[in-house]
Amino acid sequence: MRLSIRCPHCGSKTVAEDHKRVDRTADMITFRCKNHLCGHVFNARLEAVRTLEQSRTPSPLVSLPVSRNVRRAAHQQGMLMDDLTDLDEEAAYEADVYQPIADWPVSSLFVGHMAPALAVERTRYRYISIRCPHCQANALAIDSREMSPTLREVTYRCRNYRCRHGYVAQLEIVETVSLSSMPARDIRLPLSRHILTSSGMLMQLHELLMAAQPVADTVAQAPPT
Repeated sequence: MRLSIRCPHCGSKTVAEDHKRVDRTADMITFRCKNHLCGHVFNARLEAVRTLEQSRTPSPLVSLPVSRNVRRAAHQQGMLMDDLTDLDEEAAYEADVYQPIADWPVSSLFVGHMAPALAVERTRYRYISIRCPHCQANALAIDSREMSPTLREVTYRCRNYRCRHGYVAQLEIVETVSLSSMPARDIRLPLSRHILTSSGMLMQLHELLMAAQPVADTVAQAPPT
């Protein structure tokens, strides 16, 4: 799985090292900063938070709030009304699935001087691997926006044309696994149990060494026999 997110401390690119499924709507991903001077390792939670297009094959195990401010291109709105054959419908959806769909403000998302950079970013985020929470088919990331240095929203569309679920997932950095050597003052992340356990072991080792020090000093000062 490939997924690109910036290190919240130094701003460098990161690489995904581990990926675990939490439940039908959430995954946990471990990232490592590619800047060797930083060395930050952190966990991020990728979780579906709201629906843009309701699934045609809904699961009773999934309940997501539905957004009321969905924007689509004119031809996409027309597709929702078309009466197509099953084969034509699949082909039409495959051609349309890469098109933008979002519920955040227009600003310069799809037009203007930022369009080329945003197109590159959308291409990068297509490598994100996540399954549709309803039908469990692969979903495709088609857009994203940064909310803060530790939070990004990503728009997904299910690749199963029988389902067609469109939804927004939040990718949020939730804890530090290995501390950064270049910490940013405004970034405060909780420490994982891995660090806390390691810190506890280091503290115990330090206490043992301190307790053994008087004995070592006594032995060193004892006269030779």
